[in-house]
Amino acid sequence: MSQMSPASSTTPPAWAHCGQGATSESPIGCRGVQVAGHAACLAHIADADRDAYLSALTPGAGIDHRDTPFTQPLVDALLNALYDPATGCSRLGFARFDSATFQDSSCFGSAIFQDGAYFEGAVFQGPADFRSVTFQGHAVFSSVTFQDGVWFESATFQESASFSAVTFQGPAVFDSATFHDWAGSVVLLMGVGLPREDPKQEATGTIPPGGGKVTFEIDKRVPQNPTRNRFSGKRFETALNVTLNSVVFRSAGRDLTTAGTYIEMVSRITEPVLLGLAVLAIRNRVKR
Repeated sequence: MSQMSPASSTTPPAWAHCGQGATSESPIGCRGVQVAGHAACLAHIADADRDAYLSALTPGAGIDHRDTPFTQPLVDALLNALYDPATGCSRLGFARFDSATFQDSSCFGSAIFQDGAYFEGAVFQGPADFRSVTFQGHAVFSSVTFQDGVWFESATFQESASFSAVTFQGPAVFDSATFHDWAGSVVLLMGVGLPREDPKQEATGTIPPGGGKVTFEIDKRVPQNPTRNRFSGKRFETALNVTLNSVVFRSAGRDLTTAGTYIEMVSRITEPVLLGLAVLAIRNRVKR
């Protein structure tokens, strides 16, 4: 399962890295984190060593494969090693996929991430399937690039979910996804709450015969529902600003669709409660 290194940089990563494919022009080589007890990442260790590592994994084990290049067979092999017969799903503990490159289709469907799933800076070059995945801990997709479609249908986010600075170059589907914090409002606003474009003001008036004073009537078009490219980085930033303004300043500060107006009203009620609970949780941890 040998793949080319996904990155080229003269600055080494902060972890012990693979280095496969290093040259004088690219002295760092593969930046993937080394598998414990080996001098290469999961993609580049010898087949026998990889098989031994995978066979030693048990459901709920924590894994660290930052900056590692993945093919679909390698993803499948990892998830199969973490399969839990009791639940019928792959069950992962604390999972690190930061800056990993998924070179073709990637299917995590129905997997359970128990203690946090970190994909920050990862690149999905093919379709990404997170349908029916359960994120029981923090789910971090900040700065991720989805070069193809991504599906989060029926996914459940039980704690915070971060999609800041994410890039969707293909369709992004969140139908029936469940969120338990403000990220749900952000995704809903991206999908149906933000208008296709900002409504323009129109001024109409009639010039009296022979000249004279003109009276203008200024109207604004009704916000139109979005049709395509609903999940983009720009719309994410706008939706995030709307949500934060609703919580902190009690006003969206911009025009929304009818659905967006109701989403924003719900955010005003529910999000301060969630923020308050978060503050209490932090205070309790500090006291401990």
